[in-house]
Amino acid sequence: MAISMQEGSGGKGLRDRYPNITAVLECLASQKMYGPIDRLSRALSEEAVLAALYDALRAVTTESVRKECAERNIKVTGVPREEVAALLEEVQRGSRVAQKLAIMAITAAPFEEESKAGSAPQAGAQQG
Repeated sequence: MAISMQEGSGGKGLRDRYPNITAVLECLASQKMYGPIDRLSRALSEEAVLAALYDALRAVTTESVRKECAERNIKVTGVPREEVAALLEEVQRGSRVAQKLAIMAITAAPFEEESKAGSAPQAGAQQG
């Protein structure tokens, strides 16, 4: 079974349906704060989604986190209760929306290349 990132709510994309939750998760991923995102990716019940979402929202309440996100052009303002309620309704219907949001967020994580001096050889690279 293929999982569509567009499923639910008339085909509207997840970013369109949950713009503030997406921003929160991308903010955390951009700072390599993966804990709440990891928990959300494994949340199979409404209670687990609530706990993971709380952790994510709590993490971005600090000014330093929001400032770092703003510097990365990720605007985090807050999440309206209606947006949280809509997400939980989807979860109650058995949607995997929480896992999809986590997957989307993790793509915002920065990839840093190791410096060539002192770094381990790349997988598949010839050693000689």
